[in-house]
Amino acid sequence: MYPNPTAEVVYIEHTRPVTEVSVFNLFGQVLANFMTTHNQNYVLDFSELKRGMYFVRITDENNHIFIQKVIKK
Repeated sequence: MYPNPTAEVVYIEHTRPVTEVSVFNLFGQVLANFMTTHNQNYVLDFSELKRGMYFVRITDENNHIFIQKVIKK
């Protein structure tokens, strides 16, 4: 995921096709959940979110879960 920190968008590149992307706040609340079209690349729009720290959870086609911290500036 890049750029991190970000002001507007985060680009996701993964080795396997991604099936789901979710954004969480620090309290674990789901702010956004997207089912993808099984692409390895995805663009996530952070422009509407307030400044702060978020967690992005990526699920790939093998149901492997990856979590990355993202800072919105």
